[in-house]
Amino acid sequence: MRVAVGTCGAVLGTVSAEPADADRVAAEASTLVRAYHDVGLFSGAVLIGSGDEVVYAEGVGPANLETGQPNTVDTVFKTGSIGKQFFAAVTLRLAERGEIDPHAPIATYLPEYPRPQGDRITPHMLMNQTSGIPNYTRLPMFFESMHEPVDPAAFAAGFTGLELEFEPGTSWAYSNSGYYVLGLIVERVSGKPLAELLDDELFGPLGLTQTGYDGDPSTPAGRALGYEWTPAGMSLEPPVHESKIRSAGMTYSTATELFRWTRLLHAGAPFEQPDTHLQMTDPGEGKTENYVYGIGIREHERGGVVYRGAGHGGGLNGFQTLLVYLTPGDWTLVVLCNSGHDVDDLVSGLQDVIAGVAPEMPRKPLMVALAESIEHGGIDEAQLWIDLVTEEGLHKYLVQEAPLNALGYHYLFQEQLDESIFVLRLNARLFPESSNVYDSLGEAYLARGDTAFALENYKKAAAMDPDNAHAREVVERLESAAP
Repeated sequence: MRVAVGTCGAVLGTVSAEPADADRVAAEASTLVRAYHDVGLFSGAVLIGSGDEVVYAEGVGPANLETGQPNTVDTVFKTGSIGKQFFAAVTLRLAERGEIDPHAPIATYLPEYPRPQGDRITPHMLMNQTSGIPNYTRLPMFFESMHEPVDPAAFAAGFTGLELEFEPGTSWAYSNSGYYVLGLIVERVSGKPLAELLDDELFGPLGLTQTGYDGDPSTPAGRALGYEWTPAGMSLEPPVHESKIRSAGMTYSTATELFRWTRLLHAGAPFEQPDTHLQMTDPGEGKTENYVYGIGIREHERGGVVYRGAGHGGGLNGFQTLLVYLTPGDWTLVVLCNSGHDVDDLVSGLQDVIAGVAPEMPRKPLMVALAESIEHGGIDEAQLWIDLVTEEGLHKYLVQEAPLNALGYHYLFQEQLDESIFVLRLNARLFPESSNVYDSLGEAYLARGDTAFALENYKKAAAMDPDNAHAREVVERLESAAP
């Protein structure tokens, strides 16, 4: 469907897609989104805008399984790292008023920051991911007590003193740490907590009433909850505590308001100076950076046309999101998922639709179909089903090693050892050239006490991958314990 966005058109004065093309995009996008939902790969909201006009907007699946509340384009979702661009925009607004110099050492604003790093890193480097600070969400400190509150300054001290991955400004590596530190800076400079700062500088002036900083430890009524798929159905994911994420991605919004934000941002509306938005959205002529300020830049070819995408994805316990602005054509694409599924394939298909290229339709994951069969009738029924599927052709299903391995480990952790071995044996049959499938199968056999079968599979894993130290260690241990 096509609806007006409000006052954005007066700001931008852009031209939308022709009606016939808009109708085609809406119809094909709806077919694709519903197909992903039907095979269990998507629950959430999708919006496609052309210029200032929404040409397609639809929600599928539940926002809340318990209450039955459906997803819509006005449902509030956690946005994850999409929120980085909000904090970059706030920093630039402070810079316009001379309160922050993006190219000054961050020790100027955080005197306690460890030296010499604090004298070599700038807010500019934090925003464009060239600081060299190790990514804290890959460190054990993040996963320990993930759901418990921490003092932000003390928590940051756990990664700011680590050795840098490279000399600041000489390379690029995505790091949530940079934006966590950026939040400490803007909070210190403004004297305001992050929620108030974002409301005062961005969301209030821009009229974004359903967008904000997610500091509430609970999930307010009406918002989407984040789920993950399990063989027994969708499982509610406990949220990461706000203090562990903060300015790295603890924001919320709706598909409708993210579209409005994108239109306003690319018109320069959040800023006082006309060219400030270019600092945030455009790496500049002749430059090769793939990341500006909270916005990644990618080019991809569709139907003979090279499209430039400026946007960001996000992921946060049960949520996967993407917001991208595409040129040529002045398109905006918003995808918000609350079923924990990766949205890359859906996004790629929607970009095909925008370009007038036939998208690849989704297939039901073999992992899901297999789990449904096991849960319904046990291993015997699943074996019969697999035999029939093999005769018909597995091409009808999405067959991937990693998801099947994850299903096997799900049953292993639930101490359903027969089910785990059944799934992992199938994975080894489907992917016989993978060392990891035999390593996993060996672990399941070992848990069941089948030492001989465990040793056999660990030997295969070690022979296929000489770098598999774990498999070699288990082989040596089992052989030394043999009578």
